Amino acid sequence: MKKFIALGVAAILGVLSYISADKTLNYLNHGVYTRGEVVELFKKEGTTKVGRHSKRRKTTKYAAIVVFQSEAGQEHRFQDSVAAKPALFEVGDRVDVIYLADDPKQAIVDRGVWNWSSTMIFGFFFMLSLFFVQRVFSRVSNDRV
Repeated sequence: MKKFIALGVAAILGVLSYISADKTLNYLNHGVYTRGEVVELFKKEGTTKVGRHSKRRKTTKYAAIVVFQSEAGQEHRFQDSVAAKPALFEVGDRVDVIYLADDPKQAIVDRGVWNWSSTMIFGFFFMLSLFFVQRVFSRVSNDRV
């Protein structure tokens, strides 16, 4: 049973890594680069688990609302996918934006190498899970000998 769970986790992480890489490559290869401006900070409220005793604490993070102009001259607005405390940007900051020409509503803040962060995280855990799968399978085969 452990080997099927390990294989399932590895497969899910592999798929998530692939999807993340595909999405990033789509923006980088087919996206239009422009500049945008942070016009607002969206307040995201939630809770975070504190300690082992399941205490919950309220948290507030801020995501930038960015406005940019497409090549067609239309103004578009989107919310940055990254929210943090303290806020990563201030109202009035100029940011690099990548948007898809055929769908300008699909836009991201260009973070350079950090555009790959989710792919790297999923990829790391995928590789770690493959190592775990290998160990589980080697134990199973050693138990049979």
